This record gives sequence, structure tokens and C-alpha cells, in this order.
Amino acid sequence: MKQAAKTALAALALAAVFGPGQAPAAERLPEGNYTCVMLSGSMLMTLGTLDIDGDKYRGFSGSTWSTYRMAADGIDWTGSFAGMPEGFVLKKGQLTGDGQGRPLIQVYYTSVSGWSQVIDCTRE
Repeated sequence: MKQAAKTALAALALAAVFGPGQAPAAERLPEGNYTCVMLSGSMLMTLGTLDIDGDKYRGFSGSTWSTYRMAADGIDWTGSFAGMPEGFVLKKGQLTGDGQGRPLIQVYYTSVSGWSQVIDCTRE
């Protein structure tokens, strides 16, 4: 299966789980704890928690706090996410909403294989 088809399939599967969302306008991310999942093949994997406090974040496994910046093209992460596999490259993030109206943060990264992928983090 080509990467574009895999990405489309993953997006459809996640939309089925989380529902469509609207991107709320914000200068900061809504504070709280977010449960983070990703689609790996046909499995939905829980990665841990993303914690947001003011302009700081930490995730997924109790890492140190780093800051983020809201930019016109998404969220700029200044640090990393503990618990991501070695060689994965963290990219931008996006604030949107899930099908139940809760904030949803999408964390984009590139895998070791070069595939662009997404982790969805929904506020608890």
C-alpha cells in the first residue's frame, strides 16, 4: 500500500474514533492532561500522557517541561517528547477538537523510515 493511501486510511480510522473537529482559535493550548494515541497498522496504541501547563508541556512519560509557541502554521515544540522511539523527528502540532467537543492536539512527526505520521492527544 502506498504511503498516501496509508495516511488516508489512518486519517479515516482516527476520524472514526475521534470524530470531526473544529480548530479553536487560541494563543495557548487548553491546560490539562491529554491521553495520546496513534494508529500503528491496524492497532490503536496508547502512548501516554501529554501535560499542558500555561506555555509549557511534557510528554509522554514524565519528561522535563519544555515550552511551546503557537504559530500561524501550528504549534512549535521547543523540546522533545520522552517515550518516542529513537530516530523519530518531532514536527509541528495542531490544536483542533474531537467529536465530543474536547480539545484535541495533533502531534506530527517523521518516523525513522521517513513517513509523516500523527499522534492524537485528547484532553481527559
